[in-house]
Amino acid sequence: MAGPVADATSAGLPAGAARPARETLAGAVDAVHRLPDRAAADLLRAAHDAFTSGLHVAGAAGAVIFAGVAVWFLRVHRRSQRG
Repeated sequence: MAGPVADATSAGLPAGAARPARETLAGAVDAVHRLPDRAAADLLRAAHDAFTSGLHVAGAAGAVIFAGVAVWFLRVHRRSQRG
C-alpha cells in the first residue's frame, strides 16, 4: 500500500502496529502511543488527511448517485402524469 499513511507508518512503528495503522483511523490513533512525538504527529496528520479524503470521495459519489436518482424520478413522474 502506498500513500501518506504507509509512508508515516514506515518510520519506526512495530510490525504488529503498522497494519492496523494503515487500515483504520482508530488503528492509527492507537499506534501513535508507540511512536516518538514527531513520528506520531506525522502519522496522525497522514491518517486524518486520508480519512478526510475518503469522506470527500464518499460524499461526491453519494451526491452523484442522488442526482441520478432525482433525474430518474423526475422523468418517471412526468411520464406517469402524461398518461
